[in-house]
Amino acid sequence: MFIKKSQGILLPALCLAALTAYGAPNAQPKQPDCKADPQSKYCQTIKAEPAVPQEPKVAEPVKEKDVFEPKADYNDTRDLQEALVRHCAGLDKSFIDGKAGPYTKNLLIRFQKSYNLIPDGVIGAETIKALNGPVNGKCQAM
Repeated sequence: MFIKKSQGILLPALCLAALTAYGAPNAQPKQPDCKADPQSKYCQTIKAEPAVPQEPKVAEPVKEKDVFEPKADYNDTRDLQEALVRHCAGLDKSFIDGKAGPYTKNLLIRFQKSYNLIPDGVIGAETIKALNGPVNGKCQAM
């Protein structure tokens, strides 16, 4: 059978017909005839009762990081850093090293600003109250 190049539209049609006739590699298998073979596994499956819709799963509420214990003061740098990690989104736990430094102080000032406190880097009564209080979601690590 010869097909001229000018008949470019015919060639894809012939290829499709050949694949259909000889079975394409990804072709769907034919469904069995349930009238002829009602005991086939396929026919038994479709006769089964429809699946009962299940209740959607409700996500568990987000828990605060580990267990937080309010502090009377934050003289221990590690306690302060743990509280800042709890309050400041995007702050990795690797920040907690127990060493007071400029990054800890700058983050404390950022925390104070986000809670509308005096941003002085001093851990006073209002700062302790805010550190012990709920997370407001406004403090960003950087």
